[in-house]
Amino acid sequence: MWGGEHRNARFGRGLAISGDGRTLAVGAPGEDSAALGVDGDPNDHSAPNAGAVYLFQDGLP
Repeated sequence: MWGGEHRNARFGRGLAISGDGRTLAVGAPGEDSAALGVDGDPNDHSAPNAGAVYLFQDGLP
């Protein structure tokens, strides 16, 4: 479970799944990071309420 500032990110507020069921998008509209791309700085809180989308894919070929 996330705590502290991560709770304010509202992770899971929005969800979407691809048509083939292999990709899940999870919204976090309160995320404060200005990091771009994959594996951005998790300690960056320089853009209050910038928001983020996290993508998860199954590991199947």
